[in-house]
Amino acid sequence: MVLVIVIAVVALLAGLAANRWLRPRLVGDDDDTGMGVKDLVGPLLTMTVLLLSFVLVTANGSFGKAEVASRGEAKALDQLVETAEYAPQAQRERIQADAVCYARAVREQEWPAMSDGEGSAAPSVWSTDFRKTFRRPSAC
Repeated sequence: MVLVIVIAVVALLAGLAANRWLRPRLVGDDDDTGMGVKDLVGPLLTMTVLLLSFVLVTANGSFGKAEVASRGEAKALDQLVETAEYAPQAQRERIQADAVCYARAVREQEWPAMSDGEGSAAPSVWSTDFRKTFRRPSAC
């Protein structure tokens, strides 16, 4: 995202600089002199707009996929907590506590690590504890 902002700022500064230095040359230009700077600037502006729109559409699509994935994970965690209500008391408390810790680990450790292009092992500690809790025999 930082790269997109830097590119947009550089493009804006280049456009302002070109407007400042090339504008006096474009004023009073007639069509029968051949190809001028004006003929090159128009297509460059069109390409810039198309490139920026492509980047924005791609970023929006990526954001949408991330939102759908995070909602799906939250829904699965919510269902796990609700399902734990049917477990014996000791298992129920452990599952619900692990669910809270898992959600905190995702929010506080996994998401910041993902923004840097990496991942965190913290949430898997709690998901492993879920499996261990389900494997234990109940007192029933």
